[in-house]
Amino acid sequence: MGPLRWLFLFANFLFSLACHPKNPVPLQSENGDTRVKIEWVYKNFPAEITIHELKRGKEAVLWQTGSALDTKDTPIGDEIDQGVFAVQQGKEKYFVLAAKNKTAKPIYFFAAPHHLLPAEAGLGFQFKCLCVNHLFAIKPNETWYRIVRLRLTRENHIASITISHDIVGIDKKGREEYLIDAAEPKG
Repeated sequence: MGPLRWLFLFANFLFSLACHPKNPVPLQSENGDTRVKIEWVYKNFPAEITIHELKRGKEAVLWQTGSALDTKDTPIGDEIDQGVFAVQQGKEKYFVLAAKNKTAKPIYFFAAPHHLLPAEAGLGFQFKCLCVNHLFAIKPNETWYRIVRLRLTRENHIASITISHDIVGIDKKGREEYLIDAAEPKG
């Protein structure tokens, strides 16, 4: 067999590996639960976003956003450990994102569009989150919050999904430049 034939066979072998991964995307567990993990990548953001259950007795109002010195009257419930929770196929989950500003100055930030791993999780995946082309503000010494919703339709058959958002802080000057082209969001 000539060297070109070997090269051709080797190229086909590499192509077959790329097209047929050894580790296919795992499907949901038998009870239909999908494990969801939410991660954050911070860029010039001096706070930390935590994920919480909706406080018992509070109504799930999608995209309700606010801030408070004391969280007792907010929808912020128990923290979801490490941002990991389960959602069943065909179901939705409301939860609360929160961030505490421990500084004496306001913090301005936005979220870049989320990224999914594996990419196959995108079919049947609907996340009404905070990457909606809005600039958010956290007042000094207050806790900011936003109610969000994740829905997995019947088309989603993935066992585990990781959702990543880049959170980008901007300074006062950047905020003013942003407001030239965009209306300031509430909250």
